[in-house]
Amino acid sequence: MWLKYPSDEELNRLGICRSTFDGNVFFKAQLGGLCWFSNSWSVFYFISTIFGIFSGCGFAYGVFMEKEWEALYEALHYIPLVVNITSTAASYHYTQDEYLQVFRSIDKEMFDYEGTLDEQAVEEIARMKTEARARKKKISMIYTKLMIVAFICQTLRKPLNYIIDGRGKKDVDGENNLIWDVCPFGIYMPYADYWAPYLIGHFLCWSCSAFSAITAVASALTYQAICEELLADYSALDLTLSTIVQRAERLFSNMNRGFTGNASGTVTFDYCLEKCLKVSIKHHHEIIRLFNIVKKLLYIPLFFTIFDTGIVMCFSGFIMISDDFSPKFKLLLSPVMLAESGIAFMFCYYGEELTEMNKNIGNRIYFSQDWMKHFKSIKPYALTVKSYCDIPNELSAGGFTKVNRLAFSNILSAAYSYVGLLLTTS
Repeated sequence: MWLKYPSDEELNRLGICRSTFDGNVFFKAQLGGLCWFSNSWSVFYFISTIFGIFSGCGFAYGVFMEKEWEALYEALHYIPLVVNITSTAASYHYTQDEYLQVFRSIDKEMFDYEGTLDEQAVEEIARMKTEARARKKKISMIYTKLMIVAFICQTLRKPLNYIIDGRGKKDVDGENNLIWDVCPFGIYMPYADYWAPYLIGHFLCWSCSAFSAITAVASALTYQAICEELLADYSALDLTLSTIVQRAERLFSNMNRGFTGNASGTVTFDYCLEKCLKVSIKHHHEIIRLFNIVKKLLYIPLFFTIFDTGIVMCFSGFIMISDDFSPKFKLLLSPVMLAESGIAFMFCYYGEELTEMNKNIGNRIYFSQDWMKHFKSIKPYALTVKSYCDIPNELSAGGFTKVNRLAFSNILSAAYSYVGLLLTTS
């Protein structure tokens, strides 16, 4: 089958429950070529997007020779986007095991603290998880609507102009093998003066355009879903470390009252404290392991997202200040710019949040009341946590830049400098 909603048996084989599939944009990821469920769909996806890249490059060369500057810059604006989404999908296919590992970990809901948490702490952690899911749902809705607007403005602009004006820029669409009047973006198609190649080119162009929008939404929301789950886990760890002494006191009281089957009263407080510390460190280790999987999963997609956004913002800045482009063209370009900058900001924002949470975890034991009274017992565990947190654990965009708010400001700065240079030299 080409595309299908997986059965419970198929999800069990993948090790993912139905609620995780529904709540973490898996179906959008499947549509957008990120999550493999069908060989036929993956082949169709990559045929469409690779065709979009090469036909777009051919079109850019063709309109450059004809000195059609608006069409040229539109092509140069679109090609990096298609390269980005194709590379992102290919990377996700290559790291599919890591992709599934991440969501199998999310399936576990909450780390097992082996009875060292009281009901209040369990409820607080459950509340954190619920809030994370609510944020995922809200941001998913907002970003999906933004991408729909951008998709309509970018994709339907030329067909609507063709219908309103009654003709395109060329008397015959497909002249010189260039198709651009009613396609979402211009393409080069050999033998476009024949109906069969012309229609095939149209079909692949429209499918590539749709895949571009779906993959952009799916990659952003997949990233956000993963980061929200990691941040919720970090918040839970933050809570358990900052109340480590209180947890040990409750465990000590319960064990000596026989709540765990030990009625002799021989359990020491240091034993309870060390047990609570060990469980929290296990949780920290699990988060670090998951974070390392996420870094590998996103290493290439983050590079292409940051790189593509920089190129698109520079081109967009040039288009906005140039007199060679119509006001209507500039107006319809604005939602595309907003969507591009929005996805880059989301990636950079969550990247810095994860880095800061990882760094701050090393200090949370100091927030536990009366921790100095048990310094000797706590010290080796506190040093273990601190040693892991002192090593920067950051998302990387292909090794070229760290993914944080500074990276986003650098993108804006580069676009601003480029526009300033153009204004100075014009």
